[in-house]
Amino acid sequence: FDWMVLLSAQDYPIKPLVGLADDLTRNGSDAVFGATPISQLPMVKRMLMHRRYFFQYRPAAVTRARWLPGGVGDVLRAVTWSFLQALNILQPLFKLYRLPDRMPYRFGWRARNTPFGSNWPCWHASSWFALSRGTLDYVLDYMADHPEYADYYRRTMNPDESMLATLVFNSPNLRVANRDVTYTRWASGMSAHPDVFRLDDLPELVAAPQYFARKLDIDKDSRILDGLDDFISVKV
Repeated sequence: FDWMVLLSAQDYPIKPLVGLADDLTRNGSDAVFGATPISQLPMVKRMLMHRRYFFQYRPAAVTRARWLPGGVGDVLRAVTWSFLQALNILQPLFKLYRLPDRMPYRFGWRARNTPFGSNWPCWHASSWFALSRGTLDYVLDYMADHPEYADYYRRTMNPDESMLATLVFNSPNLRVANRDVTYTRWASGMSAHPDVFRLDDLPELVAAPQYFARKLDIDKDSRILDGLDDFISVKV
């Protein structure tokens, strides 16, 4: 194979794929990846990314609250979160991180050593990307030669949104197209999940420059999938 494109089960083509290979290799790209150094993010998001990737986390078992009846655990999470946020802001040594979807909190302490530096900045990226065969070989070789890199990221939060991008963008020998492989829409900048597209969104999707979109959910609106199939068949 020449390229690897990472997709999820809720991705779907939004135009004929006949031009995908040319699009990926545009301007001699070795990878297509939407990413930003965390130092260039807006302050609130930069603080969140610093909390994710400069601390090492473990599950905070006390916050699982499985012994609590009904929705009491949800109420407890909502009531205590403002206090925990203040605690996170007031001191730099440890952090409590709340994951979505009722997952337990994580407790993290500031890492003594990180992979990052002035010549190796930390990047935040989309989880969806395309890598050429040569770039994928480089990534796999690096991981094999530097197991400590994956070990470090294993104890961060949302490592899929930083680990690979930091490695790829910091390589001096790779030409990376900094753009998204898939088209997504977010209700707000702090949303935990992107919007699910529906039939009314068909004009928006076919006008997007990407070849894939997410999220699409057959259980929430299967008509958008039929609409995209019809559009692609006509274009072909």
